[in-house]
Amino acid sequence: MQNRIPLIVLLAAICTFSLTVSVDAQIVPLNVCCNPVPGTNMIHISFIDPGAYLSFDVSLNGVIVMVLPASAPLATITALVAVGGNGTHTICVQGTQGPQGSGQTSCCQITLPTPRQFMRGDSNDDKTVNLADAIASLQMLFGSLPMTCHDAVDANDDGAMDLSDPIYVLAYLLGGGVAPPAPFPLCGVDPTPDTLICHITSPCP
Repeated sequence: MQNRIPLIVLLAAICTFSLTVSVDAQIVPLNVCCNPVPGTNMIHISFIDPGAYLSFDVSLNGVIVMVLPASAPLATITALVAVGGNGTHTICVQGTQGPQGSGQTSCCQITLPTPRQFMRGDSNDDKTVNLADAIASLQMLFGSLPMTCHDAVDANDDGAMDLSDPIYVLAYLLGGGVAPPAPFPLCGVDPTPDTLICHITSPCP
């Protein structure tokens, strides 16, 4: 009997510790992190699974857009959330089906700037594409001119800035090559996702 008493005390301590861990996990904030994916309307979210829920509701601007299953305690859960357009968006994550029902809501706010309008191939930003743009592209690529709009320099719209871009412009102007992809011959926003950006452009007509 005397040997059983310490064992009972030990089991009670273990149960108390387990209960404390469970309750603590229930109230630990998820601390969701949000990062925009360059060139897209996708937001990458991540948070730590506290090990207290069976699933997580993900909402965008107050509307649930997906339900993520639990992973493992202290594992990182990630997902991509598509937003409708530019502006400010609020993404929230809430643990559900926990020991006390739903948990605290953790939110982040992301502002996607309105993309700048540009004309593809118009490297020198004079709102026309001519030989001066091929020359400006070469100067920018070799460092003698600053790049103000990477998308405009990317004349062939392959998502990169290299020698193929001024060659593409010259082929179009002198050799009857294919015209630059949109936006061209008028200004507009880039219809294809990539990691290139426009820092500065003059107003489009």
